[in-house]
Amino acid sequence: MDHDPHTILAPQRAYAMRLVVPAATELVRPVRLAVGGLASVGDFTIETVEELQLAANELLVVLMTVAGSAELELELQLDEFGAFRMDATARQPTGTVDLDVISVSERILSVMADEYRLEIGDGIVAGGFMRHPDTWSDEDADHLDPLD
Repeated sequence: MDHDPHTILAPQRAYAMRLVVPAATELVRPVRLAVGGLASVGDFTIETVEELQLAANELLVVLMTVAGSAELELELQLDEFGAFRMDATARQPTGTVDLDVISVSERILSVMADEYRLEIGDGIVAGGFMRHPDTWSDEDADHLDPLD
């Protein structure tokens, strides 16, 4: 895909998916499939779609470990400028915090996503990541909201 770096991305249709899943590792694969499906609608190469699926996997590993028996609320978004976002939250987590798992996952997320966040606090565990479209340029940055 050729992209003139001086052309700002035109708005496109935005999509969002919301999922609620038990914190069960056997459900990582279906969530990865949903991530890949939504990302494939955007302006991403096959390699980037696979990277987004890997980022989702890492985010879910951390959150499921900490969430324990709590459900995860997931939101997948492809915004009007083509950025892909995944946010996940578990309320009243009952699991454990494994700093080694978090450290490895953070290193992977820092490579696979343009931005990521992990938050573990009183009564909540949350995280998310964002990736710009493959055709994104620095001039497009004014149109995209940062990951909160």
